[in-house]
Order: sequence, then C-alpha cells, then structure tokens
Amino acid sequence: EGAYRVPAFVRWPGHFPEGETLNGIVSHEDWLPTFAAIAGDSGIKQQLLEGVDLNGRHYRNYIDGYDLTDYLEGKGDDPRKFFLYPDDEGEIVAARYGQWKVVFAENRGQGFGVWREPFIRLRMPLIFNLRRDPFELAQHNATVYDNWILDHAFVMGPISDIVAGFLGTFKDYPPSQVPGSWDIVGMQERLLNQIQTGMAAR
Repeated sequence: EGAYRVPAFVRWPGHFPEGETLNGIVSHEDWLPTFAAIAGDSGIKQQLLEGVDLNGRHYRNYIDGYDLTDYLEGKGDDPRKFFLYPDDEGEIVAARYGQWKVVFAENRGQGFGVWREPFIRLRMPLIFNLRRDPFELAQHNATVYDNWILDHAFVMGPISDIVAGFLGTFKDYPPSQVPGSWDIVGMQERLLNQIQTGMAAR
C-alpha cells in the first residue's frame, strides 16, 4: 500500500515497552489526540467536537484520530478499528475494517504513472484479507478469487456502515477546504463558477 501503509517506530522509554511489534491500525491523524493526552488533555477530541477556544481562536472540528496512549503502553487494545483511504483529491477509494480491506476505485498506473492515471471506479469492489494477502494480489494470482469474493461479501455490511457514518459527519462538520487538484477540467469548472457567481451578484 504505497503512500498508505508504512512501518512506524515509536520510542518513549519508561512508557512504551521496548522491542514489541503492534499490528493494529494506526494513522497519522491519531497523533494529535495521542500527544494531547500525553501532554495532559485526554479530552481534546470531544472538546473540538463541541467547540473550544484555544490560543485566542475558536475551533469546532471533527477529529478523525484516536488516543493511542493505552495501546502503545500495552494497557489496552487499539481503539482504531477502521481506516478510510482517500485519494489525493479527497475521494474515498478504499476502506479497511480490521483485517479486511474493500477497494472501491483502483489506480492502474505503474510507478510514477499513478500520478498521471485516474482512479477507476469499480462496479463491484475488491475485497482483501490483509493478513493473508498483504500485497493484495489475490485478484491476479488466485484462480478462485471471484468465488472467494462472493463468499466474503458479508464484509461489505460493516464497511458500508463505516463509510456512511464517516460521510454523515460532513453534515455538522463540513470540510474546511477543497483538496487541490492538478486536473485542468476541475480548475476550469471552479473558475467558471466564480465568474458566474460574480456576474449574478452584479
């Protein structure tokens, strides 16, 4: 999972056990609530949901991260049970729930070509068991993948609920900005919308 799943090393002598490997789902977004909790504010996520003044500015944000302190200290399970994979334009192209990953759109470019090629929406998503197929090769290498995916369609239920729940947060917490894009068509559409809005205001 290039640019998505990478190894991470964490060190805090006297707090995090040495020499352990954890296989839970961890995201960069988890560091904000984790570091805040370590610094003494374990409720920052809830405060931001309700609205809080910090350093003279009011914030009301939905934080996707989880406090990993207990997990990293070996005192509890990983609080993060799922992860959503956005592409660089903010579209959800895949979702992970425990060991299961569902791919809704694929980029079929090779090497640096992934930045040129578009994501292709799949009519039927791909399903992977990342514990058994960490490189997601089953659809190419397994002769019975199509049968297997139909037998594992039950994975779609919880993942669909997770995606719907996440998208539902945009109602109360809309994105603060639109992701950037190198797509000239998108740039033209935004420019034309600005022109039309300006003309309508005259």
